[in-house]
Amino acid sequence: MESLGFYEVVRILESETTRRLGIVGRSGVVLGVPPHLLGIDDEYDVGHDKAQYAVDVGSEGYALVRADREGTGEFVAREAFYDGDRVFVEAQTDLPEDGEAPREA
Repeated sequence: MESLGFYEVVRILESETTRRLGIVGRSGVVLGVPPHLLGIDDEYDVGHDKAQYAVDVGSEGYALVRADREGTGEFVAREAFYDGDRVFVEAQTDLPEDGEAPREA
């Protein structure tokens, strides 16, 4: 089984999904990998064939399964995507219950 690493350049293969997205044959870069590849238990694990990788293709993000892409063995530097700035998000404490509409802040 092929495992792709962070920042690996990939070639987008032809599939129903990639045809619909219009990205067949393009190159992209892996920015996220399934948790199981990092040794993290994932309660939402859908199996290795359906696990999704976050791939940047032309500054657009896509979630692609293993069959949708092929690694090239080439890697780009992390700094090509991240400049070191941090984003802080304040946690919401008044979240809706399952089935409820979101509450106004």
